[in-house]
Amino acid sequence: MTPLDLLNVGLQTVLLGLAGWLVVGLVFRDARHRAWASLLFLAAMVLLPWMLFWQGTYSFWEAQGPSTWRPEWKVTVSEPAPGPALSQGIERLQEPVIWRIWSARNFPHWTGFLVWIWCAGSAWMAFRHLWRTAVINHWRQRLRLLEWEGTPVRVARDLASPCLAGVIRPEIVIPERALQEWSAQQWHWALSHEREHRRGADALIAWCLEWIRASLWWNPLVHRLIADWEQAREEICDRAAVEKAPAAAPYSEFLLSVAAAARSPGVPMATSHSARRLKARLLALLEHRPVRRRPHWAFLLLITSLLLLGANLVGCVSLKSSPVGRDEGPLITRHFKVAPDVISRLREPVPTDSSAATRGVQPDSTVSVREGLQNHGIDFSHGSSADFDPVASQLVVTNNGRRLEQVETLVSALREEFDFQTVLINITSKWIEVPSDAPLVSDLSVLTEARFQVVMRSLSQQKGVDLLTAPQISMRNGQRAAVEVIREQMMPAGKDFSGVRNAFVPMIHEGKILLNCVADIGTPFRGGKRMAFMELTDVGAITIRHLIRRESVAVENGETLAVDMGEPSKGRRIMLFLTASLIGRDGKKLSLEEVMRERTRAPVVPADRRGPR
Repeated sequence: MTPLDLLNVGLQTVLLGLAGWLVVGLVFRDARHRAWASLLFLAAMVLLPWMLFWQGTYSFWEAQGPSTWRPEWKVTVSEPAPGPALSQGIERLQEPVIWRIWSARNFPHWTGFLVWIWCAGSAWMAFRHLWRTAVINHWRQRLRLLEWEGTPVRVARDLASPCLAGVIRPEIVIPERALQEWSAQQWHWALSHEREHRRGADALIAWCLEWIRASLWWNPLVHRLIADWEQAREEICDRAAVEKAPAAAPYSEFLLSVAAAARSPGVPMATSHSARRLKARLLALLEHRPVRRRPHWAFLLLITSLLLLGANLVGCVSLKSSPVGRDEGPLITRHFKVAPDVISRLREPVPTDSSAATRGVQPDSTVSVREGLQNHGIDFSHGSSADFDPVASQLVVTNNGRRLEQVETLVSALREEFDFQTVLINITSKWIEVPSDAPLVSDLSVLTEARFQVVMRSLSQQKGVDLLTAPQISMRNGQRAAVEVIREQMMPAGKDFSGVRNAFVPMIHEGKILLNCVADIGTPFRGGKRMAFMELTDVGAITIRHLIRRESVAVENGETLAVDMGEPSKGRRIMLFLTASLIGRDGKKLSLEEVMRERTRAPVVPADRRGPR
């Protein structure tokens, strides 16, 4: 749960409250219908946003019951790119900003300020409500108990208006002056009015509504709907009091006589706190507006339809945070001196299926220089570009500073003249899904083997952590390969997939392994809800959302790179861990010293293959 999630809940309560205010004020005239509509919309404001939030959070990508689908592994290897490899990548970056309510490091943020104000106001309102409840209960128990016309009542000396006091077993409280001043008719009106309040459990409902007011105190529509409910219930009780009376004017005069004092505790019969509301009650009495004894079936049908429509519309409205740009910064243009055949190496396609073009990996040799660099893990933001000047044999790249460093490393590695003939690079990938608020390592962190084991043990002890898949592959230095654990789908726009796909071009340089990686995960959705694999029987309504990362990072032999792929759905985050190790032809791990000995035995590259110095 982040501050932005709470603000989304608040925004959705505002939209539901606006719909309720319009419906109650413009659609329904009957007091009972207005009372029911106000309560239903208040309940929707409290429940629907949280239901939508938890539904989006816990629509996990996990199998429910036996699955008939088996992942299809595709491993395709091409010939090695001429020349070896890469070295220095980027240093460890700072941990990306994750909004948490209690995180002082990320505070202050405007969302955090709003949530703190919301919580502080709710805490104060809740304490005030509990205090008033205790005071009224203590005050009621100290009052004298009498019985009038078979109805037990309590008598208060300083009370001006009859009221209903208490929550679970409310009691009618009458002002002491009523014993001498009220006529029998006035006693009948007061008791009938308060008995109707008690029959409708108004004291308990009003007590619960105060909790809603406390939780959403900042929302004026909550106060308005609560006031509409109170107004409607008073009109219902007024109609019950004068049901058998020949005229309503005397009762109206009686209401005016008891409404002159300050607000009474509990649920008062009349108060002058809001003259507009008292005037509306008197008009309803004098106009003899009928009140239904129970809601009409058409009302129930209409209000149900409106709530369902509101839930669907509200579910489409939310605030989203723009992720912190790891590559933010000014665009810089640099020229890199390269060998004439370097571009052909960059343009060599990563082996993949025919649908890869829609995901940023081209299946043919006609790709541009920019796309060739993307295949090597160099990402390009808006406004960046790459081109090759054949006359000057230069690579012209416009990008931010971090990506230009990656290009420089790549170009430097492609100039090397040696190759490791008997060395393989083994890459193990682990796709792990965790809750968004789970403690994670920093994006693009480089973990030692011991540190990686500690992280995995920590994740295994947490709830809601799922291992999606863990494919691995071994390839020669500079060789290009793609590993897929996917299920292909025929979509209206063409072939697509759900599952995970990794494309690698690993290179060795100066004792390090440069992981040129294009990682892609496709997640299926139907109607905005995340789907499991076995549910993909009808693909007509399926949409697939992709999370794609292109990175080029140097790691030591045996180290692990942590890549934050992002959130496929609200409340869930996917981490990719890539472990690179050097192994021999027999499958045994090699140390750095053994690899460097292989370098001395590597054949010399012909002079015509050498790039410019």
